[in-house]
Amino acid sequence: AVSAADVWRGVPVEVADLGAAIIGLGFDSDEELLALIRCVRRLSVREPIAAALEAGDADALRREAHRLKGNVSWIHAHALSAACSKLEEASRSCIDEARPLVQPVLDQFETLVAALGRAELAWSQP
Repeated sequence: AVSAADVWRGVPVEVADLGAAIIGLGFDSDEELLALIRCVRRLSVREPIAAALEAGDADALRREAHRLKGNVSWIHAHALSAACSKLEEASRSCIDEARPLVQPVLDQFETLVAALGRAELAWSQP
């Protein structure tokens, strides 16, 4: 079996800290932990953000940034949450100000999803 420490080895510090935070949340069972991981991994992020950008809809982009921030905040993904806050705030002004902030948010989210995928695989094995 893979240990929890092995799951987070080799990932960026923010994600490694996230692993410790998730473990520290004190789930009653591995099934609860796996449910949390699956929930975050299944978030639809790229498509709604791309649609908002394509439509030039700053308000939709702001809502998506806010939604993602809320979803990752409760699992202690602090760097991603902060990046979402910046994107959300920039979207209040003008979509052109927000555009450069989108890719870093998507990249951080993909890193998080990859790490959570490894965690799900490790914790779901007997």
